[in-house]
Amino acid sequence: AIIENANVSIYAIDTEFRYVTFNSLLRNNIKAVYGLDIEEGDIIFDFLNKLDPEEAKVWQKIYSQALKGESISFEKELKVGDHHSITSLQINPIQSGDRIIGLSCFAWDVTNERLAALQVKKNEARFRALIENNHDVIVVRDKDMSFTYYSPSLPRLLGYTDEELNGKQNIT
Repeated sequence: AIIENANVSIYAIDTEFRYVTFNSLLRNNIKAVYGLDIEEGDIIFDFLNKLDPEEAKVWQKIYSQALKGESISFEKELKVGDHHSITSLQINPIQSGDRIIGLSCFAWDVTNERLAALQVKKNEARFRALIENNHDVIVVRDKDMSFTYYSPSLPRLLGYTDEELNGKQNIT
């Protein structure tokens, strides 16, 4: 029930790269985006080779690396037709005693978060350009009244250098 109700695609593969289990979210996403049905026991590379044989080689390396005992986390941009997303992935070895018997894999869409972060960066750059190219003086001080930020217009207006203004509390 936990796996089935998670907001992430969850799947496990064995050392032969066969799906051991997966949740409905993974199955539905693969069907919606790629038009393919997957079943437990299917070899994951059969599915990947249908999509992109070169990409399947990349995934072969990733899964093989994880089967050597390394947990792997990364983000991947996925483009299929009109579908474009950024997916965050976590791939972990599954151990039984001292033996690795498969991989647990988690994938979730982070497209909205990445687009929002990009928009924040754009807005910040726009705001910074506005502040730094403005003739008005803008000052931010800490609790001790020392400058933590001042716009480039302050030294120009007062005739101080940046070194002279850093840490100053009062300007005379």
